[in-house]
Amino acid sequence: YSNKNIQPSWHKSLIRKVMSIGRAFLLTNSSFFVTNNKITNLRYVLVTLHVQPEASIDVLGSKFSDQIGFVQDIARSTPSSHMVVVKEHPHAVGSREFKFYKKLKENPNVILAHPHEDSRELIKKADLVLSNTGTSSLEAALAGVPSAVASTMYFSSILSSSVFNPCVDSVGCLIQNGKE
Repeated sequence: YSNKNIQPSWHKSLIRKVMSIGRAFLLTNSSFFVTNNKITNLRYVLVTLHVQPEASIDVLGSKFSDQIGFVQDIARSTPSSHMVVVKEHPHAVGSREFKFYKKLKENPNVILAHPHEDSRELIKKADLVLSNTGTSSLEAALAGVPSAVASTMYFSSILSSSVFNPCVDSVGCLIQNGKE
């Protein structure tokens, strides 16, 4: 007896879930993503994506909730010496359509890390970790890796840059400041 104005019918929910599982299977077995062994020799900035809809990104980080635009802005100011490695949130795999990842891959300096890769290993090897509101930036700071968030968070004060605006701030400057 669900309210059709609030919840979809059970069969629509079931169809959506089956489609999501199928998409996740196809995506994780496709060439969209690269494994850690192809990333380890690169110098890179790690950008972590968020599950959407979700309060942290849609409320706290609403200014940068367009995750494709967020990555594109970061890619524009990333120096040519570095790649932008984008790590999908494991819980979001299958919920986004293929065109989302195709749009991200249009940027020549963007690499999509396989969603099942170890995030902590990617964080440790990164020269900089960026997210909108994610705790991956907090994990990086605790591991001694330079990091920043685009929205003010409760842990912003311990990051190498408390707030990062990808539209105006230079990723190259953040990398350089992190080395100092």
